[in-house]
Amino acid sequence: MAASDKLKKLVEKMPEAKGTLTGPSWAEATPVFDEILKGGAESIVGVIGMLKPVDDGTDMKARYVLHAVTTYACGPGKEKARACVAGAIASQLAGQGKDNQGFLMRQLEFCGDAKVAGELGKYLCTEGVSAPAAEALVAIGKDALPQLRAALPKAKGQCLLNVVQALGVLGDAKSVKGLCKASTDSNRFVRISAAQGLANIGDPAGVDAVIKASNTKGVWDRDQIAAACLELAEKLTAAGKKSDAEKIYKHLTKTRTDDGEKYIADIASQALAAK
Repeated sequence: MAASDKLKKLVEKMPEAKGTLTGPSWAEATPVFDEILKGGAESIVGVIGMLKPVDDGTDMKARYVLHAVTTYACGPGKEKARACVAGAIASQLAGQGKDNQGFLMRQLEFCGDAKVAGELGKYLCTEGVSAPAAEALVAIGKDALPQLRAALPKAKGQCLLNVVQALGVLGDAKSVKGLCKASTDSNRFVRISAAQGLANIGDPAGVDAVIKASNTKGVWDRDQIAAACLELAEKLTAAGKKSDAEKIYKHLTKTRTDDGEKYIADIASQALAAK
């Protein structure tokens, strides 16, 4: 949708870029933002229509206004405005190139809600925009889990890593089986992230997968997954699932015997002795 002349004039009230992060004064900016919000979804779509396909600096004012209005609409008492902005931005994702899709998704990271989760979920398996889509869904929280769960068995490569990380951060117990599978992926970062996610979730069903993943090669990889093992064991102990925790600790004492890893075995041994 083309921006109206009135909307263009509002956007033009923003100052030119001067090589700093300083924007207009609050007294100058809020009347502009309020006027744009008064125009509802049509105004938001109009500002989006002012974006160039590539962020080359020539549409700086439009990008600034869209981001500023988005964050402004997230303020106290502006729930209706926030929902309006989120819905308008989500409605324009399909008509944009990847650069602008990523930019719009980053705005949804601020204002998104359950109603726009489905639109974001469509891009979880799309290279180039999977990461900002996943980040926006993580910001939405538990209401976004259905989208992430659906993408887990379909995502590949970097997209799979983004989905695995998101599910781990959100601690989704319903994704334990899928994360266990991801912990055997050929991509080392997917394996590590899956183990970290299983540790964060703290479900006994993840014990065998994390133990198996801990047998990886490479100093950094082994350290990362060993840390996940210890975190999972600690959570299981706190939850009263001591036998599951002991299984992890015993494995670490047997496998971390080199000088550079012995400290891990020592931690595991001390945890076993404390039981």
